[in-house]
Amino acid sequence: SLLVNVNGKLFEYTLKEEISPKRIQNVEQNDMLRKVTFDADVFFNILLPPIIFHAGYCLKKRHFFRNLGSVLTYAFLGTAVSCFVIGNLMYGVVRLMKMIGQLAD
Repeated sequence: SLLVNVNGKLFEYTLKEEISPKRIQNVEQNDMLRKVTFDADVFFNILLPPIIFHAGYCLKKRHFFRNLGSVLTYAFLGTAVSCFVIGNLMYGVVRLMKMIGQLAD
């Protein structure tokens, strides 16, 4: 059971039973199934940003500046490694497409 407080309104979610694939005929027409189905867009666009904002807002300045070197190292090295990996993958895909004739010169 999960109890959530949103703007002074309490919502309680309780797991009644598992929905088996045999019992699902049409997801779009099953109103209850639409309500309990996980929606990634809702999570990433509505639920996750306040969590990240709260974590950053409550971060103590001394903890941040104490780890500033490692934060910057991971930022620059991660960006550089990602750039090289994605660039090489794209180069390989284009070469492969030219070899199999999907891309004209």
